[in-house]
Amino acid sequence: MKTIATIVLAAVIFCGFGMINNVADGGVIMVTETFTPTVEIVTPTIEEPTSTGGGSGGSGGGITL
Repeated sequence: MKTIATIVLAAVIFCGFGMINNVADGGVIMVTETFTPTVEIVTPTIEEPTSTGGGSGGSGGGITL
């Protein structure tokens, strides 16, 4: 359970940073994602930077490392 909580927490943090960075790009997309990543990020954590690519993926990838 702690692992899941950590992933959820990470998801919230990623989305927070993604939203801040994506405001210039069009933060509306990230706002929608903020409510989904709890479940979604569990699998595509590695995929996200590639698939999202734009503001959220790039910033998220940088923060992850």
